[in-house]
Amino acid sequence: MWDRYRVTWQFTNLLCGSVPQAKELVRPWLEARKPAKKPAEGPSLDEMEQEVMETIDDSETVERITLGFQRDELGLFVRGGTIKAHLKDCANQVKEAVRKAHYKDKDRIGLKAMVANKVYVEEYKVYLKRNGEYVKKEDGEREQAVHVMTAQGQRNALKIIRYVERPTLEFTLLVLADGTLPEEVLKTIFEYGSVHGYGGERGLGEGRYTWVMERI
Repeated sequence: MWDRYRVTWQFTNLLCGSVPQAKELVRPWLEARKPAKKPAEGPSLDEMEQEVMETIDDSETVERITLGFQRDELGLFVRGGTIKAHLKDCANQVKEAVRKAHYKDKDRIGLKAMVANKVYVEEYKVYLKRNGEYVKKEDGEREQAVHVMTAQGQRNALKIIRYVERPTLEFTLLVLADGTLPEEVLKTIFEYGSVHGYGGERGLGEGRYTWVMERI
């Protein structure tokens, strides 16, 4: 039923965290990113909130917005669902180029929906590695001024962004083997995604990667 691929992303600069490290911000963050329809096998919002709360470090967060990574006894990780969200995002951007190259008989294609329903990341936790070893902690953090509008007017704050330098992510991609998503289409999505970037601070050029996709 499935075509299986082993995918490796080697980041060429910084991978920036995007998970709020203040526990009171976790649920709004999850609410803003939840799918329109909960996957049948997926965890509930309450279960995801509990898991994120247990895997962040908010010990240094004092009246500031801090974004970082989830962690457990092995090290820092990202959820497989965030990788799938990245692929859906990228598919939506390249749909017209893909249609012209691979689906010429169609006026339009729902490439984002195809990725949503036919492509899955097998691992729930995808660990950050470097030189084959688990990354245990961030390499550093940087501050960025942010401006937010509240009922009391504009307020200034600091956003603290924790990052890891040039890590590797490895994961297994399951693709429904019905012939509608050929390997070349997946490669186009990755080619765009490698420049678009994954994770936080993509607008500043962070989160770019090189990639290898091998059928297993």
